[in-house]
Amino acid sequence: MVREKCEFWEKKLRECGLRLTRQRKEILRVLIKTNGPLNAREIFSELTSSEDFLELSTVYRNLQAFSKRGLIREIDLGTGEKYFELNTGDHHHHLICMGCGEVLPLGCPLRHLEKDLSRETNYSIIDHRLNVYGVCPTCQEK
Repeated sequence: MVREKCEFWEKKLRECGLRLTRQRKEILRVLIKTNGPLNAREIFSELTSSEDFLELSTVYRNLQAFSKRGLIREIDLGTGEKYFELNTGDHHHHLICMGCGEVLPLGCPLRHLEKDLSRETNYSIIDHRLNVYGVCPTCQEK
């Protein structure tokens, strides 16, 4: 399954005009196997545990290139740092634990509101973002 996902994203990378380098393949692999958003340092940490050596600046440059071409989404989780996840086309938001930082994806409850706002204001709405903050059950027990 992971291999098929890697092949899919590698193909998308080439379609966007990016060469398929070893570094880009490794960054994609980390994003594919992760269930939630990661920041550049977390991605770098995953990569340095492998046999291939990679500079943090290389991770930042490639994330910027991926984001510019719409392959990944930049996410603000309220920490002052950018987080990244693959842009799978499924619009969603995040539920963030204020205790441990766990991030859970949420479906979008704003689709109808967005359509109503567009109709009422004649705006062509391009995007919206919503983060919900709380305390997860594990942190509540502590």
